[in-house]
Amino acid sequence: MFDTFDGLPLHPLVIHAAVVLIPLSGLLGVLYAVPRIRAWARWPLLVVSAAALGAAFVATQSGEALQRVRGYEAPTVRPRRQR
Repeated sequence: MFDTFDGLPLHPLVIHAAVVLIPLSGLLGVLYAVPRIRAWARWPLLVVSAAALGAAFVATQSGEALQRVRGYEAPTVRPRRQR
C-alpha cells in the first residue's frame, strides 16, 4: 500500500511533506501562544498539525516498505566486549 505512487517510490515524495509540515506546525504553535494572533492561528494550526501527523505516519510506513522492496536490512548494534 505504501510502496509506490504512479510508479515512483512514495517515501521520497512524502518525506518532503513531513520535513515542511512539522516545523510549520511548530511555528504555528508559537504563534498560537501570542494572544493577539490566537484567533487567526487556531484553524491553520489544527489543519497543519493533522497533515504533519499524517505525513509522518505515511513517511514511516513508506520508508519501511522501501526497505523491504530494496532488500535493505537495519544495521545491527553489537554489544561492546567486556574487558
